[in-house]
This record gives sequence, C-alpha cells and structure tokens, in this order.
Amino acid sequence: MNLGNWSHEPQAAEHAEDVRRAPPDGKHPPKRQEQAAPMARTLVTVNTLATQARQRGEIILPADALITPAAADWLATTRVPVRRLTGEGSSTAPPDDNPNVYLVGDAAHATIRTLWPQMRRRWPHAALRPCNGNRTGLLEATLDVCRSLGTCSRHRAVVVVKSVAIVACVANKFAHVRAAIAARPSAMFGLIEELGVNMLLIENEQMSVTQMLGLIDRFLAASPRVDPRIAQAIASAGGSAPNTGAETPAGEADCACG
Repeated sequence: MNLGNWSHEPQAAEHAEDVRRAPPDGKHPPKRQEQAAPMARTLVTVNTLATQARQRGEIILPADALITPAAADWLATTRVPVRRLTGEGSSTAPPDDNPNVYLVGDAAHATIRTLWPQMRRRWPHAALRPCNGNRTGLLEATLDVCRSLGTCSRHRAVVVVKSVAIVACVANKFAHVRAAIAARPSAMFGLIEELGVNMLLIENEQMSVTQMLGLIDRFLAASPRVDPRIAQAIASAGGSAPNTGAETPAGEADCACG
C-alpha cells in the first residue's frame, strides 16, 4: 500500500479546486469582511406625532426614537401630553413636565424660531408657551406662566413679543411675579438685584437674537432679590410685600425643579 500517494490525494483535490476558483490573472480576491447589521431605530416624524395625537390624545415615544428636526419643533410647541419609554417599557417624564424656565412667544415668528432652539440647548428644562400670535393667546400664556412662577422661587419666565405692555400689566397683578422690560443690558443689574424680577419682558423688534440670549444668560445666572426699601414701599402702597430672598414661598418645598 502506498501510504504516501494516498496522503497527498486530498491536497491535490484542494489544489485543483483552488485552480478552478482562481481568476484568470491567478490572483485571489481579498476575503470580504462581514459587517454587523446596523441597529434599526424608530423614526418619528411630524406625521407620526400628529396621528398619535389625533388617535390617542397623547404622544408615546419609544426609547430608541430617532426624531426628525421638524418633529422636535412640533414636540417643543405642542400641549399634547408626551410620554417617553425606557428600554424596559416604562415611561419617563419629558423635560417639559417640570420646567424651570418658560419662554412665551409666537412660535411662528422668525425670532422665536431662532431663539427657542438655542434656549432649549442651553437650558434643557425650558418650556415654550406659544401665544399663537394674538392677544387672546398671549393672555392665556401669560396667566399660565404666572401661576407656574408661584410654585417655586427658582422658576423664571421670558416673554418675547412685539409689545410687552399688556403682559406687564397682567403679570404684575400676581403677588409673586415681578415683571419688567429689558430695554438694554446695562439695566439688568437693577432688574435682578433691586427689583427681584422673575419675568423678563423683551420686545422682539428692539434687539437681535444674540443680544436677547445675552440678556437671558445674565437673567438666569443670577438670583433675583428685592431691595428691602422697595419691598417696604410696595407694601405701603397696598400691594403684597415681595419676597426679598430670605423666605421660602409656599409650595417650594414640593418643587422638584432642582
């Protein structure tokens, strides 16, 4: 028995198979590396959100949701309840459920369309209260925000509309609200450190978005306090004495704004 010849038969067969598979130039193509299939994510569009709002009365976002920019804008301005699911299927409250910064303005106005995304990036717990470009909507948004400001002394509001006079008149009827017009950056110290302003009013045709953001940055970085002499004068005039910063407003102990 020729063991040597038998032992080489499989190698000869493999060589013949390689020859049959080899390309004409005799070179073997490089082996293709297997790539893992990308993980699929749930795409959320404006149509998706509108359909859920119409059929369910609420928005449910999957944990892996890939939200389009237009859908993100829609979510920022909607009043429809939104629930975000975690990986285990339970839900977590969206940032807007407990905002500590409110922006009141016309969501369709070019200034708000530019200002709001930048505010949201700076302050994730900000919430937009659209006024729909009319007086009725502005009054409703103002009243809503004024009530919210009463729940915690750390809450702030910024109103950006063409004319803020009506907002100032309504907001300052609330004992816990101090609303004032920000006409120029140099006035911010007095508004914050002396008047204890917690609602900043900006007329959108008086300055650029960059200037507005500068004012808002300073406004939210400081802790408003009322000069005791001003607080005493307000009380003497028959108004409610404003918080000077030493007291804790009712309800603040239950506030979870952080």
